[in-house]
Amino acid sequence: TPVGPTLLRLDGPKVTAALALTMLAMGTTLETADFRRIAQRPKPVAVGFLSQFCVMPASAVVASMIWRLPPAQAAGVCLVGCCPGGVASNVVSLLARADVPLSITMTTCSTVAACFLTPILAALCAGAKAELNRAALAASTVQVVLAPVALGLALRSCFPKKCDRAQPFLAPTAALLVAWICGSVVAK
Repeated sequence: TPVGPTLLRLDGPKVTAALALTMLAMGTTLETADFRRIAQRPKPVAVGFLSQFCVMPASAVVASMIWRLPPAQAAGVCLVGCCPGGVASNVVSLLARADVPLSITMTTCSTVAACFLTPILAALCAGAKAELNRAALAASTVQVVLAPVALGLALRSCFPKKCDRAQPFLAPTAALLVAWICGSVVAK
């Protein structure tokens, strides 16, 4: 049975909207120059990409072996190890005052690559068949990451002073939205 008031629970389109709002908020903290800087320094993106699709799956396999997990649990850990990062990692980057444009670039690159690499890695690491709808994943990436960040960049370009005034509230708001989403998922 679901826990907590239904009114506060997020699901389906509400989760997508909350994630998009989070990324919109992050987009208002950035400028196009931030992404030009990332394009001029591709090494951090390559290191992150290799970590995401080599180190993470290998770590999942090793952890499953060390913990002597039953096959079903080991497959679950390995599948999670083969999946890309998401919006939450971008929020953590924002809260930590880390390189948010790099985090957003990594989220986008790894999500697009996951369309092809996650099924292959899941089969290699866990012997599991991971089917995914590539078109839906691409559409979701545009809807949740790319379009909101682009809109945020446009808002910052048109209204820089207003975006600066909103800045102190953006990281806590983004963190609350992600916590709300996680709480909603756990409450189901």
